[in-house]
Amino acid sequence: MMQSMGMGMGMRMQMRPISINEIFARAFAGLEGTADNLAQMLNKFPQRSENGDLKYLLAGGWAVELLTGSEREHEDIDVICVDEEHLSIYNTSVGSSNANDERASMYYALHFGEIPTKSIKRNYIQEINWERTNLPVVIPSTEFLLLSKIIRSLREKDFYDVSMIFATQDIDQNKLVNIIQGMGIDNSMEHASQIYSLSANLKNPATSSQAFKELENYEGLIRF
Repeated sequence: MMQSMGMGMGMRMQMRPISINEIFARAFAGLEGTADNLAQMLNKFPQRSENGDLKYLLAGGWAVELLTGSEREHEDIDVICVDEEHLSIYNTSVGSSNANDERASMYYALHFGEIPTKSIKRNYIQEINWERTNLPVVIPSTEFLLLSKIIRSLREKDFYDVSMIFATQDIDQNKLVNIIQGMGIDNSMEHASQIYSLSANLKNPATSSQAFKELENYEGLIRF
């Protein structure tokens, strides 16, 4: 009997550790995208471990708001889990438009998942100070965040978020090329050039009207 228990204990100890994505699924499922909920989540569950290793990034609309300072309502909270070799995504609100769009989640994970998390941690993150958290909030780099929004045709809120990024942030065209290449998408230079031109034209009063029309008709990096 004791031997059987010992074998059981040994088997349990060999089980894989719980991923960050699974922790979110257990602790934050159904969490609405309010500022109070976001602050509670970030303070209760720090983005970095005690030794400083990054576990997850805040993404989606909330990352755009903290980056640009432009406020809007949020249905949910999006995070990118980087605790394993390849990233995974988690969305807190089961009833949100993000969660219901299985194709978007599939394409996002499939293509950004081709970029190793080590590369993301090293090259494509930034920290934003927010008065409601104990520590700076870690979000994707401006270019990574932008591409996550235009990976598909733009929804209304994506159009708003992309417009705010273009209006307030400087875009590094070389980083755009590197990320698009890492996603395994063809014609990376062409895509990056188009996105960079949109950004520049939106900032120019003489060309902003036409640029907004082009952005409204943008079909996304991936057609589906």
